[in-house]
Amino acid sequence: MTIDIGNPFDLGVVCTVLTMLVGSHLWIYKTGQNKLNKGFKASSKEYRYSLVYAPLRKLLIDKHISIAQSIRYPYFFQRFKRAKLDMSRFRIKLALSKLFDKYGGHPSIGLDYGDSFPLNEIQTIAESNIQWADKKLLDLIQFANRSKYEQMHLSQFNDSVYSDEMMTVEELKLSDYIFEQFDKLNKNLIN
Repeated sequence: MTIDIGNPFDLGVVCTVLTMLVGSHLWIYKTGQNKLNKGFKASSKEYRYSLVYAPLRKLLIDKHISIAQSIRYPYFFQRFKRAKLDMSRFRIKLALSKLFDKYGGHPSIGLDYGDSFPLNEIQTIAESNIQWADKKLLDLIQFANRSKYEQMHLSQFNDSVYSDEMMTVEELKLSDYIFEQFDKLNKNLIN
């Protein structure tokens, strides 16, 4: 008596084997891509830390930034009087901001000791390692550069004295961002 095994090249068997082969190749490919992406992200964090933020943090290590701001409108009726014109012209958003703003201006930011703010050196480091610098850092450098330029030229037209020890708000934002990113990367990579 003979047992009929059937056709070894049955369509179902062939589809199953092909599905297993294609599936295993796709799984191996995806696994390799994930490992490669994780390795690239880890190495890019290391490069960003060692080539961009560590040198930038080193530039700011001996700088001591002081911020002072006077309260120009301490009483509510003074702020109300200041916001009244904007309320009458239906500039509600501007009126509300004036109504709750005690200070009425930007803070005065300066360096107590250390040289002037190293904007040119920061720009040089970012330009030499631009592939590892993030977009926000480059934007903040650009804003700080522009604000320093404007501060220098505005001081020629009014009675204010331009000084290298004075910083702009944008330079303060840049230095805060450098400190924040350095601490974040330091925590991720070192700890």
